[in-house]
Amino acid sequence: MKLTATGVKNAKTAEKSYKLSDGRNLYLFVATNGSKYWRSDYRFAGKRKTLALGIYPDVGLGEARRRHQLARETLAKGIDPSQEKKAKRSETRAASSNSFKAVAEEWWGKKMADKSHS
Repeated sequence: MKLTATGVKNAKTAEKSYKLSDGRNLYLFVATNGSKYWRSDYRFAGKRKTLALGIYPDVGLGEARRRHQLARETLAKGIDPSQEKKAKRSETRAASSNSFKAVAEEWWGKKMADKSHS
């Protein structure tokens, strides 16, 4: 049975962590501390893997379904969704470290290392 926005919102904590399934391997993982995580299980190269899709309420039900569908499309192309996610994250970090501010601060640190504050 598909989840509803109200069902996700009203999911309560329990003694043990549990999963609320939305179908097609998308589920809401409810931890014992009350945190709610969107997850998707899939198989790639014969191994079972889990992809984190976001944290509720930052990522709602509709957005989680959209992210899950994108991951399924990526998997259909023969690409591991978690590896693609890691690659995008590292590209973003590399781009931010090569910004004008980062370069200017590095230059300033090198040029002013042997100078006094006055």
